[in-house]
Order: sequence, then C-alpha cells, then structure tokens
Amino acid sequence: MQTMQENGIAGKHLIVEAVGSEQHLLNDEKLVKESLVAAANAGKFAILELTTRKFVPRGVTGYALLAESHIAIHTWPEYNYAAIDIFTCGEKDPMLVLNELKVRLKLEKIKITRISRGKTTEHKTEMVV
Repeated sequence: MQTMQENGIAGKHLIVEAVGSEQHLLNDEKLVKESLVAAANAGKFAILELTTRKFVPRGVTGYALLAESHIAIHTWPEYNYAAIDIFTCGEKDPMLVLNELKVRLKLEKIKITRISRGKTTEHKTEMVV
C-alpha cells in the first residue's frame, strides 16, 4: 500500500448501489470475473488475487485484491441489484473501474457514496443514471 498523500487522503473509496438491466448478467460468474479483470485493467491497477463464488440458487460474489487496494462485487440477480465496493490508493481514478463494470454488467441506475479515506469528515453521495 502507498503512503498517505500530502493532502491527508490515504485513498478514494466508492460504495456503489447499482441496478442492472439484465438479470442473467448478474448471475454469470464467468462474466463477473472477466469484468473485474477488465475493470482493474481499465484503471491500470495490478491484480494480486482474484476470486469469485456463485451461490445457489443465484448470486455471485467477486473480489479482486489489488496492489492499490481492492474491488468487490456482490450480486442479487433476482432484484437486478449489485453492491460494489472500490477502494484505491494513490492518484488512480476508481471511476475508471466503475465505468467498465457499468458497461460490462449493463448497470443502469447507480448511486455512489464517495469517501476520501484518511479524512474523517469528507464524503459525498450522488445519483448517477
């Protein structure tokens, strides 16, 4: 992990609530895994470990441990819902990761809570459609 930046921010954290347009995409373990890899690559992040798990009767969890922190996704296809967590250290942009996941998983409605880690008072919630 990198050291805290001069502005006191250790990293950027996105907590994402997302609604997809196609249930089957959120229930596809292979697609979730490929999407995590593509998203990390889009942000130029280095994957250290990657794991996914398909649940019965439905749902997928995926986790990418990055040299710069992590990306996690948990899906509930029956509700067209995905919970996504993206934490990045340094200057790299976590929105590049989210944009790639949005395209690959056909996410339509997105609510993002942004937290500047290392600063206890800074966070912002916004709707992105």
